[in-house]
Amino acid sequence: MRVNRRVRFYNPGLRIQHTYRYTDPGGHDIHCLSLYEMDAPEAGFFDVPEESELSGAIIRHTFDRDIIRDWAGRGVVMIDANYEPNESQDQDDAYPMAKDDKAAIAKGKRKWLQFVHTRVEEHLAQCDQARASGGVPAKASGAMVRYLKIEGIVDPAERAYEEQKRQTATLESLTERLDRLERENKELKAREITIAADKIEEFVGKGKGKTA
Repeated sequence: MRVNRRVRFYNPGLRIQHTYRYTDPGGHDIHCLSLYEMDAPEAGFFDVPEESELSGAIIRHTFDRDIIRDWAGRGVVMIDANYEPNESQDQDDAYPMAKDDKAAIAKGKRKWLQFVHTRVEEHLAQCDQARASGGVPAKASGAMVRYLKIEGIVDPAERAYEEQKRQTATLESLTERLDRLERENKELKAREITIAADKIEEFVGKGKGKTA
């Protein structure tokens, strides 16, 4: 058994940082847990320990299986020189493993782009559903912004948001215009009433003068 043996992976997508917990037999309590911080760089290689030694005890980690379980869907591929790829690329892509770095990069990119495409399709479907119900779809945020850029797609929620802003601005402009016209109309009516009152007062004054 080789202590501190490492397992190599390739991450074709965005950076992944994740904390894994494992039992530490070197602790005073058999339930003592330790933490391992996995850091998979964007479009890069990384490795994790297969075994380690703590206080004279050998720990057999399961990080390799955990990573495949958690991140294979994003295209993360484990590199194993003993792996024999399937002749069919489609069938081989079902396994998140590769024989060497070159094969890992090629397989990882294919699986990553498929993952991105699936996520973008989900976002577009959500936008369509929101519009169909008369609402405004939520704009993409976080990693989805990168996914849309990779796919070369303009976020339909962003377009809807800009259209809503334009319509709101138009409505506000129209409201302001109507308010201005209403004020002018009120002012005009007030002037007409004042002029009419003045004329009545003048007429009444003249009538009093004739009586005298």
